[in-house]
Amino acid sequence: MKTTETTAGKSLFECFSGGKLAEFFGVNDDMQLENLTEWVKEQLFEVMFNKAEIKKEKILAINEKNPFIRYQKMTDEELDEFLNKAVYLIKTRVRMKIDSENK
Repeated sequence: MKTTETTAGKSLFECFSGGKLAEFFGVNDDMQLENLTEWVKEQLFEVMFNKAEIKKEKILAINEKNPFIRYQKMTDEELDEFLNKAVYLIKTRVRMKIDSENK
C-alpha cells in the first residue's frame, strides 16, 4: 500500500534510506535501518507496518480507498475511514504499551 502525503505514514516513509528524515537515524543505509527499526519498536509504531515488518514498502495507508488525498479534500466517507483507522492504530499502540509495561 502507498502512504498518504499528510499522515504518519508519510513521515515514516521519509525516515527510510533516501528520505528527508533518514539522516537522523545514521550515516549509512545499514545504520539508518538498524536505528530506525529500534526507534519504531521503542515508539510502538510496528502497528503502522503490514504484519509488523519494518520496511518502507510495508507502511500501511491510513486511508486505503484513496491514499493520496489530503485531509481537506476527503469526502465524509474517506474522512470517517481515516479517523476510524487512526483511532484503531492509537488504541492498538496503547494496548501494546500497557502489555509491555506488564511484562
